[in-house]
Amino acid sequence: MNSDLALIIDITEREYHGMSFNAPPLRKMLDKLTLEEVTSTNTYEGYSVWGIVLHVLFWKYQLTAWLGAPDLPEFPYQKANFPALPETLSHEAWEETLALLDACHNAYVAALRALPAGKLEEKMQFNCSWADAIAWMTTHDTYHIAQIRNMGLKHFAEGE
Repeated sequence: MNSDLALIIDITEREYHGMSFNAPPLRKMLDKLTLEEVTSTNTYEGYSVWGIVLHVLFWKYQLTAWLGAPDLPEFPYQKANFPALPETLSHEAWEETLALLDACHNAYVAALRALPAGKLEEKMQFNCSWADAIAWMTTHDTYHIAQIRNMGLKHFAEGE
């Protein structure tokens, strides 16, 4: 495997559920939040955590689909930059969103591990190289980790 791609996979895994250098990784951070916190739009930007998670999920799903991952689950939400939240905002529905986020993340990492090195410089649907799109996805998770931590949620104001 290309060493650049191996590094990207390592960073992707760390920012998602590993030992991030920046803060708690995405999944560990999300697991600490209550249903009230993930559904509230009483935030600095007016977004809910759930809405941001659906945004992250959509783009990880989309890039994984473009990579042709065979184990990609169905996407049950609106296929849009910011999909609409589910009609029922319950703990069970949130857990289903998180399970899909995990499944898409795992399919994405598997697709990266199987990616032929020569494909990195090829152009893809965004009119950029696969290398650029994959690097963007890694920083996309990190950006939204910081966004969620800075939304003004009481949970993070208390220092967690």
